[in-house]
Amino acid sequence: MSASPPQKPSPKPIVGILDTPLYVGGRSSIAGHSIPAGQAEKAVYKLSANENALGASAEALAVLAQNQNPAIYPDGHSTALRDGLADAHNIEAARIVCGTGSGDLLQLLAHGFLQTGDEFIFSEYGFLLYELAGRSTGATPIKVAENDLTIDVDAMLAAVSDKTKMVFIANPNNPTGTMLGGDEIMRLHAGLRGDIVLVIDEAYWEYVEDEFHACDFAWAGQYENIVITRTFSKAYGLAALRLGWCYCPLDIAAVLNRLRGPFNVSALAQNAGLAAVRDTEHLGASRAHN
Repeated sequence: MSASPPQKPSPKPIVGILDTPLYVGGRSSIAGHSIPAGQAEKAVYKLSANENALGASAEALAVLAQNQNPAIYPDGHSTALRDGLADAHNIEAARIVCGTGSGDLLQLLAHGFLQTGDEFIFSEYGFLLYELAGRSTGATPIKVAENDLTIDVDAMLAAVSDKTKMVFIANPNNPTGTMLGGDEIMRLHAGLRGDIVLVIDEAYWEYVEDEFHACDFAWAGQYENIVITRTFSKAYGLAALRLGWCYCPLDIAAVLNRLRGPFNVSALAQNAGLAAVRDTEHLGASRAHN
């Protein structure tokens, strides 16, 4: 009887990659449904992605319509955009890192601070990408039940172990529409060790009424383990360009800037994003319409 041929070696991914489910977005169509000619009112609109019903601002669209040389690399540091964001929010440009959507930055944060043997915490109705990003590093997900569709700070703190290295919260949260006030966020932070990164995902922050505003960018300057992420996909109507940013401690920015690609944000996205930031009238209209 002949011996079995030796197994040929093949590439093996790092632990956690193939255990990570694929991201599945909301459905964009209904089987069997079609729009009769001349009856646009019977169209079916996808709401789950929360795309801006008003679209992008006229200022951003004007920038996109300009002739831009595609042969030239974009600014690898998104300097003008970061400066524009810093001016708009009265914050430090050095603490801003831009990415291809805030989801990109969530992935970078996970890969910068999680590995096999670590644990990360998120709420049961939080953004699906928290679990996917964390799992892809080999870390163990810890899903915490919510209380009346709201993040339960006490339950999250009870879930912390000596293996916990990251906590994700969406504030405000989609699809529940609930959020934590600043006092509750600070209570959560106070219960975490200094080596646990608290990621506050504020993709929907522009829609929050002023009296409910809890965000304080100063947290990222005062504490070494708080990161705030934002996106241009919702209120700014630039989802197709894939543009997001985060505000974080300088040491965390140094990690993200080493993990991201050298030209990670396209020139089109940078220029349109800057125009959108400056178009406060369109942002106000988007908030009012929502």
